[in-house]
Amino acid sequence: MNLNEAIEVLKSYNVVIDIGEVNQAIDTVVVELEKTTYTAQDMESFAEWVTENGWFYRSFFKVWEKRGYENKTTAQLREMWEIETAGKEATE
Repeated sequence: MNLNEAIEVLKSYNVVIDIGEVNQAIDTVVVELEKTTYTAQDMESFAEWVTENGWFYRSFFKVWEKRGYENKTTAQLREMWEIETAGKEATE
């Protein structure tokens, strides 16, 4: 059984089992396991992508800046990177 299959089993048992604390525990595990995780290679790819695209981090303001007038949060850039790199991976 792989992780995705295990998550689906937990979800199905959560509907069948009617014990509040058990349901809450199952929900918590499922939510945590479904979160996106990034590998060291992903982190390196993101760092290269922001640099190649002209972004630099303004630590005082906690934003990424491009050309002195465009600002994005890390979450916004990560979403842009995920969309762009997903498109590249699909064509490779």
